[in-house]
Amino acid sequence: MGLELQEVIKSLVAHPDRAKMTLLINNSNISAEDADLILSSIAMNLLMESDLEV
Repeated sequence: MGLELQEVIKSLVAHPDRAKMTLLINNSNISAEDADLILSSIAMNLLMESDLEV
């Protein structure tokens, strides 16, 4: 699930109309802590792929 969500986020970030888009993620099947962990892992992976410094 994490890799698929990462690909969706990457495509949305690169989309020309991204300012008009909103990504809604249903997390009703997992705990809030697990959802936070998945999203933080995805964010870290995207930052490392982009070679950005924070």
